[in-house]
Amino acid sequence: MISLNEIGRSVILYAGIFIGSIALPKEVSQRLNALAIEAAHHLGKANLEGMDEYWERGSAE
Repeated sequence: MISLNEIGRSVILYAGIFIGSIALPKEVSQRLNALAIEAAHHLGKANLEGMDEYWERGSAE
């Protein structure tokens, strides 16, 4: 689960960089950025830095 979250964060980060580097209509670029931000908010809270705390607290979030 932690690995999937870390991969997801990387994909979203690179998608944001890619979106900013190509010429798209402003509306399309804004919508894609909004979707990337929304996707980032839906990722789980598990990450490598807080792994021990995450497992102690439980994965209810």
